[in-house]
Amino acid sequence: MIKMKDGIIIDAEKIVAISQGDSGFTQIDTVCGVFFATESPEEVARKVLEYRLTLERYRAKTANGKWGSSVFEQDILKELAGLEVESHE
Repeated sequence: MIKMKDGIIIDAEKIVAISQGDSGFTQIDTVCGVFFATESPEEVARKVLEYRLTLERYRAKTANGKWGSSVFEQDILKELAGLEVESHE
């Protein structure tokens, strides 16, 4: 999930297209419908790419039983979704 500046939270795995929409908004086409965001198409694409790459790193680590080493990826995924990241002190 990724959170846009205007509060919309979108499942990044369901996005099929990102384009410049009308009135300066970015159009995000998903398998569930169309959404509009204030971020540029490039910023939305960056967030989607960061989410997908981080999720793959998380899956690789946890598939190998390295749960403790996946904390960094968990924090990035939480941050992208607009969730509070816990302190690891």
